Amino acid sequence: MMKVLVTDKLADEAIEMLKNNGFEVKYEELDHDGLLKEIADYDALIVRS
Repeated sequence: MMKVLVTDKLADEAIEMLKNNGFEVKYEELDHDGLLKEIADYDALIVRS
């Protein structure tokens, strides 16, 4: 199972779509240091630009 880290506001529907398609999703707003600590444990990162 691929792990996805979402660090910015994302529609609940988008998160549910990922989960329904077999992704493990964690949503957490992180500062720079927090992101550096977490990112190594995930296969993908979703941010809004």
